[in-house]
Amino acid sequence: MGRAERRYFVTGIAMAAGAGASVVTYPPLSYTPVTFSGGGGPFNVSGASGDLSSQGYGIIQGGPSGGTPPVNETLTIVGAGGSAFPVDNGHGVNTIGYSGLTVGQTINIYISDSVTDGIGASFSSRYPTATTMSVTRTS
Repeated sequence: MGRAERRYFVTGIAMAAGAGASVVTYPPLSYTPVTFSGGGGPFNVSGASGDLSSQGYGIIQGGPSGGTPPVNETLTIVGAGGSAFPVDNGHGVNTIGYSGLTVGQTINIYISDSVTDGIGASFSSRYPTATTMSVTRTS
């Protein structure tokens, strides 16, 4: 009679875990609702294109921290009447950029932000929460 032989396949992860290797843990996803440091406007700007930070109005604040990778954030400027978008202010933080404005033109916008991490935790916010901010080109 033959003898049965059993073979076991052990992955590198299982061997590392068995050897007492530490498991990477991540802090839970947390979120600060998005705001604009310049307040809710109105904002008078000069030039067809630019950004609100360089015009002296401020930066976008808030957003995610922690979370299990990958952490995906979608920051948008929503509005009508022109082109507005998030843009780096040159110092590593976002502000509101605009382009294509004619003299006297006003765009009404709000900031929308959403984030989801690798295990499905998610948050979202809007600023202002129920109204819009107006950006008017004056010169």
